[in-house]
Amino acid sequence: MRAAQISEIVKKTVPEIQDNEVLVRVHAAGFRHSDLQVLQGQFEIGIREIVLACSTSHCAGCNLTRRTTKRLDPRFCDKRETAGFHHDGAFADYMVADPDTIVRLSPSLSMEQAARLMGPWTSERSIDLTNGEGVAATVVCTDAGAANDFALKILRVRGVMGALGLLANGWHFDSSAVVFKEITIRGTYVASRQAPERMMGVLQTAGVRSHATKVPFEGIP
Repeated sequence: MRAAQISEIVKKTVPEIQDNEVLVRVHAAGFRHSDLQVLQGQFEIGIREIVLACSTSHCAGCNLTRRTTKRLDPRFCDKRETAGFHHDGAFADYMVADPDTIVRLSPSLSMEQAARLMGPWTSERSIDLTNGEGVAATVVCTDAGAANDFALKILRVRGVMGALGLLANGWHFDSSAVVFKEITIRGTYVASRQAPERMMGVLQTAGVRSHATKVPFEGIP
């Protein structure tokens, strides 16, 4: 099968799966900030893209989430395995996934749209659309410090900012905006399975679509 490793296309055998795994035929994969960081040499990983798998269910992280949420959440497993980092990911014809972390797509959603939906965005229009009050929440998934500043700027009082980007020199926030507007900053990197399932429901109901630039496999940087 074909596989994209950082900046070159290689040939690999179709992966074999274990009894608790699923072999996924990949039709489209999104390019996001962590992929760009790989190209810039900030991470040394394999075939890109992320799917989480829990390698154990008896660590402190698993015990805590099981006790507090009544379910196992592989995102917080102390020994989690991440495709695209520890194992090959979705920039290939096939990939191996954990059945507990995959989501069924809405029948009205194209493969390209599904891949694109994992990249949130913000806009200057946000202020205009809220009569100057600001937005309730922003999500920043880039390693650009200016994006964090902009996200704080457009938040309303007691808004919430989701910080996903891994900045090479660490996060730096405008403390006055955080303090005087009583803003909450929440860090996250990968959504739970329940979050994209809820998102699929919203997309199906509201018909939300995003702009997507389609790049053929051979055009992967």
